[in-house]
Amino acid sequence: TSPADGNWYGRSLPKPLDLSRFSRLAFDVKTGAVGTVGEFAVEVGPEKKWCQGGRWAWVNPSSTKTIKTPFSGIHCPAGVHLDPAKITGVWVFIKASTVVIDQVRAE
Repeated sequence: TSPADGNWYGRSLPKPLDLSRFSRLAFDVKTGAVGTVGEFAVEVGPEKKWCQGGRWAWVNPSSTKTIKTPFSGIHCPAGVHLDPAKITGVWVFIKASTVVIDQVRAE
């Protein structure tokens, strides 16, 4: 159950994950009586800089949806390069809903 303002769920990884053979990230979400938005962010490099999708996909109440974000659609702060071979964390955002998050994956 996510708070009204939402929350990021995920983890920082102990060593970089090489996702260079994939083109996007995806996760499945199932909502309860209240809909939600879903979003991706990743950490990159040894400094674990935060890069975010900015897509904020809507998921209707009492439904399921796959949220997909291409690496090309994830934006980083100035001076930070998103290298899919150096992913150091993966996060998903959910807001104001009770949900089930499943199958966070690279495709």
